[in-house]
Amino acid sequence: MLPTSMWQKELLEITRDRRSLALKLVYPGALTAHMLLGTTPPGVTATVITLLVAFTGVFGSGASLAQDRQQGALARLFLTPRSPRRCILEPALVRTLLGLLQVLPVLVMFAAVNEGGPVPFAFLLLLGLLSLLAANLLGVFLGGLADSGVQVHLYAVLVLFPLLALAGLFSPWPEGSFMASFSRFLPLGAMPVGLRAAAGQVSTAWPLLLAQAWVPAFILLVVTWAISPLIARAR
Repeated sequence: MLPTSMWQKELLEITRDRRSLALKLVYPGALTAHMLLGTTPPGVTATVITLLVAFTGVFGSGASLAQDRQQGALARLFLTPRSPRRCILEPALVRTLLGLLQVLPVLVMFAAVNEGGPVPFAFLLLLGLLSLLAANLLGVFLGGLADSGVQVHLYAVLVLFPLLALAGLFSPWPEGSFMASFSRFLPLGAMPVGLRAAAGQVSTAWPLLLAQAWVPAFILLVVTWAISPLIARAR
């Protein structure tokens, strides 16, 4: 069956290589199981999971977009009546859902080990979805600048580590400080706070934390929608 939309095309590409898809779904859980089920401190586990979410999202959308541009797929799509915005945003949304499936076993194990109950897990799942959306939209920007998937990986390292450091991932900001509040409005900044809260290390109001995670995701979504024609045509 030929795809009639960008999300169908992206879904077809993802499911075409079933061995690769199975590896993508199993690998995150297998990679972190020994930490989650062992004696690793929850703060360290929260850092690893946040890094996993960040790079899963950025690599997913960024490498896919760079490959489509490199192969001329986007240029051919612009000869059709399809909107450039749909050509950019639909694959990113599909990659966001795939990323959630990839990290879902990790979040389930994390919640089970820390015995936070169903309510924190539901909020943690929504927080993961918003963080993956922000990461995938960041990947769209990087994919628009890169000429290949390799460059996307390089740009991701150059952008994500300073961003996550500013968000307090590697060294949490003191509670009550300006940076502790500001960092939650950064892309992926609320994710480590939610993980530490689910582990009982910090206290937080879950609805407020979700709102803080939604703000950068929504801003990135609007900006991506606005400049997606430029991203798609970038050389």
